[in-house]
Amino acid sequence: KVVDYNNSCINDVSNAVFTIAPPTPVITVTSPNTNVTWYQGNSNTISWTSQYVESPFVTIEYSSDNGSSWNTIAAVTENDGSYSWLIPTVVSSQCLVRVSEYLNPVVFDVSNTSFNIAAPFITVTSPNGGNIFGGCDAHTITYTKGGISSNVKIEYSPDNGATWVNIVSSTSASGSYNWS
Repeated sequence: KVVDYNNSCINDVSNAVFTIAPPTPVITVTSPNTNVTWYQGNSNTISWTSQYVESPFVTIEYSSDNGSSWNTIAAVTENDGSYSWLIPTVVSSQCLVRVSEYLNPVVFDVSNTSFNIAAPFITVTSPNGGNIFGGCDAHTITYTKGGISSNVKIEYSPDNGATWVNIVSSTSASGSYNWS
């Protein structure tokens, strides 16, 4: 019903009955939501948004087979939009995360794109065999890496790996080190 503020004689009422429905609850996974690589043993943040959900809690799961089966990350955790996940020892390029309303699993969202879980690695790219280094010369040691800490230790072996000699005990994991 609408009534003129100054003249209550002027008014109108709806012609038919209508229903006001509650808003539809929505959860949206925001990370991981692209083709990223997360590494075993590292912590990464799963994030999501939610609107109109009734529960203050969510359930978080992951799949390593593109959604054919699901594994529980957190059976119940606060619906605060983020969760720090310690990445399991799984290797897959078909991983997904699903966040659902606790005790109401019909309200959920899944990552839009599969992501990767991989083992951390360091691969020496130079020197990598057959090199001859002269004493007092400068050389650059290079390597590729993924999922490792922010620092690395670099060593060399004068006897084919039987013993190791320290070059640097801790340096930034930048992918290269200048060695004199």
